[in-house]
Parts: sequence; C-alpha cells; structure tokens
Amino acid sequence: MKNAFAGKLEQVKQQSYADGVWDGMQMGLDLCAIALNHRYQFGVIRLRRLEDKVQELIDKIIDTRDPDVTKAHIRTALRQIWGDRIDADRSGAK
Repeated sequence: MKNAFAGKLEQVKQQSYADGVWDGMQMGLDLCAIALNHRYQFGVIRLRRLEDKVQELIDKIIDTRDPDVTKAHIRTALRQIWGDRIDADRSGAK
C-alpha cells in the first residue's frame, strides 16, 4: 500500500512538472506573439503560420526521453542563427 501511494505521488509530481514546463513555454510563445505584433505588426495570419512552424519544430526537435538531445538540437539551430554570440548572450556575460 505504501509503495503504491509513493508511486502515485511520483506520477503526480512528474505530471505537475511537465505541465509547468509546457505552461512556461506557452507563456514565452505568447510574449513572442505580442512582441511580434507590437514591433512588426504580425497579425492573425502570420502568427498562425508561426504557430504551425513552432509546432513542427516541437514535433521534430523535442525528445522527451532525453532533454540533452533536445538542448543540443536547439543550440545547433541557434548557433546557425547567432553564430558564436549565442554562448556569450545566453551566459549572462555582456
């Protein structure tokens, strides 16, 4: 009985963590949508295209079995965009 409760508690903990990660990611995406609208006047059509692309990248890049693989894919893509600046910009060093 004790082990079953501990297992259920761990499941709830893991699900809560996963929900928090996705909620945080959604908030970040929402902030990007607002910024793109304010800065570049992105409207519904462009934001839906962006949403579709983000979902495609999530499906392609995110490996729920190994977060390190996901981080490596993201870092590679960002390095193609930002070059070596990505390391300095993301480390807090200016």
